[in-house]
Amino acid sequence: MVFIHGAGSNADFWYEQRAAFPNAHYLDLPGHMSRSGKYPTHDIEQSKIQTPASEYPKSKIDSYANFVAEYIEREGLDGVVLNGHSMGGAITLTLALRRPSWLKAIVLTGTGARLRVLSRLLEFLREDYPAAVDLILEESFVPPQGKPTYAQRSLLNGTRRHMLRTPQEVTLADYEACDRFDLMEQVGLINVPALCIVGAQDQMTPPRYSEYLHSRIRGSRLEIIEGAGHMLPLERASEYNERVEGFLLREL
Repeated sequence: MVFIHGAGSNADFWYEQRAAFPNAHYLDLPGHMSRSGKYPTHDIEQSKIQTPASEYPKSKIDSYANFVAEYIEREGLDGVVLNGHSMGGAITLTLALRRPSWLKAIVLTGTGARLRVLSRLLEFLREDYPAAVDLILEESFVPPQGKPTYAQRSLLNGTRRHMLRTPQEVTLADYEACDRFDLMEQVGLINVPALCIVGAQDQMTPPRYSEYLHSRIRGSRLEIIEGAGHMLPLERASEYNERVEGFLLREL
């Protein structure tokens, strides 16, 4: 399994998945740096993978898809399950439509065939990055009932620090790419096993986004987890990991 993080994030987003899936690959997309990673130094636009010229690259999402495909082919991976969160899901959908021979299945975590971004958020991303990150967190986590616990405060503050490590211009470009992303008419062409999984209280990519994917991707499974928002893999890690593992056991 290859995990692909979302906008303004990095591979550290998946820290709750590493113990459950220790042999998986956790990628930092170009310009996004995890604590153990480093910024990629090569130009993904000069990728050497064999991709039809018509697919090279139309957008930043396509460029990221090229980067992921190049990594998989360079590492010689096969029977790959792509797991993408939010923007990572857009990258996963893009690759699934290319039908690479190495792709076995996909997990679409809190994502959609079309992603739209609040104009207020884009404005903050251009003018006040810390305020933008606070707005993202406000929209991404389920509000606590009553006074936040120490664990809830730690998760929120840790995620804030995590996002602020990504340069402002990189996060802005990510969200602008998400705002332009639209595969509503194409997702029905995907023909690999798919799990559409989302938090019931997700405000960024509401459950109806996953329901649409489920309705269009033949044979897909839909899982909606209560008590979680857009940060489902962090908020309800055990339930999330169990559903993903169950999908893998059933489909593979």
